Parts: sequence; C-alpha cells; structure tokens
Amino acid sequence: LKYLDLSHNSIGAAGAEALGSALATSQITTLHLSRMQRGCSEAIIKALPQTKIEELILDSNGLGMKEAKLLRDVLPQSQLRELSLFYNELWDEEALIISEGIVNSQLCLIDGCRMSKETR
Repeated sequence: LKYLDLSHNSIGAAGAEALGSALATSQITTLHLSRMQRGCSEAIIKALPQTKIEELILDSNGLGMKEAKLLRDVLPQSQLRELSLFYNELWDEEALIISEGIVNSQLCLIDGCRMSKETR
C-alpha cells in the first residue's frame, strides 16, 4: 500500500495516534487527510520524520500556529516532497514559520507547498 486517503473520516485523537505509529512501519508515500477532526493532524505531523511519506494533504483541517510550529520542526527531518495546506487557519505568520522548516531542510526536497488564505 503506497497511497492512503482517509479524508472526511472521524478517526479522532486516538485513531490519529495509532495511525501515526503505524505509518512508521508502512510503505505509504502519499497520505490524504483532508477535513479531519481538529487536533488529529498533530499526531500525524509528529510522526513524519519516521515515515516514508512524500506527499501529505492536510487541507481543511483547521491547522493554526501550533501545527505550523510542528511542521517547521519536522520538515527538515521528513521525506516530504509535496505538502498541501489549503483552507486552514494559516496566515502570514504561520506561513513564514512553515517556510523556515522548508528552508532549513538539509535535503531541500520540497517540490511544493500549497496554501490559501481562505478558510472554510
């Protein structure tokens, strides 16, 4: 299994923790988690350095400053090449924080980061 789309599911915090742990031993390279419950993204973001995920879609998850700081910290250690953050609560300050993680990546393998100022 290389592609997993759990968008529009209510896995909850415990489910997100379990998924984060499982991703560390999986072969999944593309993960779509749009429109999840608030707070579920944190466990997935924290797990990124231990995964093979290259494409991560976290659209419409209510991500804000806390998640921006987590992304900044884990991006340099992850294998991400593409990150989608459309329709979250990420404004100029959060975008700058995330960009620090991209710039500080030793591998500089990020192909794209998509964001929008609009929220849904």
